[in-house]
Amino acid sequence: MKPEHINIDIKSMLYEYNKWIAITKQKYSKYCLSINDSKLNFVNTIFPQDIIHNVLVAIIDDFPFPPFDKMGFPELAYWNNIKLAGITYGDLIFTKKINESTIFHELIHISQKYFIGYDKYHTAYAQYVLKKGYATNPFEITAYKYENIFRGC
Repeated sequence: MKPEHINIDIKSMLYEYNKWIAITKQKYSKYCLSINDSKLNFVNTIFPQDIIHNVLVAIIDDFPFPPFDKMGFPELAYWNNIKLAGITYGDLIFTKKINESTIFHELIHISQKYFIGYDKYHTAYAQYVLKKGYATNPFEITAYKYENIFRGC
């Protein structure tokens, strides 16, 4: 099915997604460290504490992905096959290693959620992904743009 023809109940998806995030944070808590304890010097000079004070980083090889198909949203199941350097659920960043560029990119997403609002961000993000795909999602375009600027510093 082409993404532009997909129509899902975003509120139901957010409800299931948020439940999954809570369970996932609990499950991976032993792998987490506070972003403030990550020894990434740029964090506190670029991102304000009111945005990042609750951010956790989990360093693991295999990222968990929401079971969208089991949640009743098979349209989003393809997400589990995307190869990523990092991914953020709520205020929890998953990464394979501490990499400044990846963490920066994910902190851009956390900032987007902070400024736009958590539910509005996730609603818009899901709608963009469903209609246009991952690569043309404006939230990803923005995060990659600033990640590339950051790399040039």
